[in-house]
Amino acid sequence: SNIFLENLHFKNTTEHMGEFIGLKEAKFQNITMKNVITEKVDGLTYGKCENVVNATCVNMQDKSYCPPCFKFVS
Repeated sequence: SNIFLENLHFKNTTEHMGEFIGLKEAKFQNITMKNVITEKVDGLTYGKCENVVNATCVNMQDKSYCPPCFKFVS
């Protein structure tokens, strides 16, 4: 896949902070989220995170802003 998400700001998140769902036969691969800010209410988390390989969070607010199937670097 090779997806790079940088310097994004998400607002008005109400249900969950997003989902990353790849296919079993075509997984999401090599995803990096860098400097991504999400304005969230307390307790809000990511939805599903499936069939994702080699995904990383860099320069995020804290680990709670990183999807559960991603590696938190900083």
